[in-house]
Amino acid sequence: MKRAQIAYLADIPPKRFDLLAERDHLPFPKRGGGNYTLAEALALRLIAMSTSVDGFGGISPADARSLVVNAMGWIADRYGSNHPGSFVGSDTAVWIAGAEFTGQTKEGDAEVWRAWFAGALDELPRWAAEQLDPSKPGLDALRAPHMSRVFAALNVTTAAYEVLTRANEMGISEDEQR
Repeated sequence: MKRAQIAYLADIPPKRFDLLAERDHLPFPKRGGGNYTLAEALALRLIAMSTSVDGFGGISPADARSLVVNAMGWIADRYGSNHPGSFVGSDTAVWIAGAEFTGQTKEGDAEVWRAWFAGALDELPRWAAEQLDPSKPGLDALRAPHMSRVFAALNVTTAAYEVLTRANEMGISEDEQR
């Protein structure tokens, strides 16, 4: 599909697509001739959901790109696909999140790191605890490691449904885009 089509599926103006591309904030490489996929439309929709929407603040486009690119990799590993059709119709919604963790080195300096989550929302607390497991390499040297913030949590299932609904309106077959 072309630029205007993927922008429509992601529910963003084509000019916003151009701005994201110009600033290297797209979650995939820009292609001059188009030929974008539904999986890329889903990733772009997640970017749109995580940045400022309707006057409500979001995370920066650069942070959104990092979140989406990393979390979509985790989704593909965990669920075997990042195609929107993989997330619609299941009993449990799939979420992605990015979190920031902080600990203190023996010298008293702050150590900050980020991690990416993909899964059911009720798995998030267990995942966060696993990120802080003192047996993980590097964490044994930190004092008081803790989660500082979850900077975005996005419902992939909702985003996938929105993308597929718009694709259906445009006559784009889910199967032709796999």
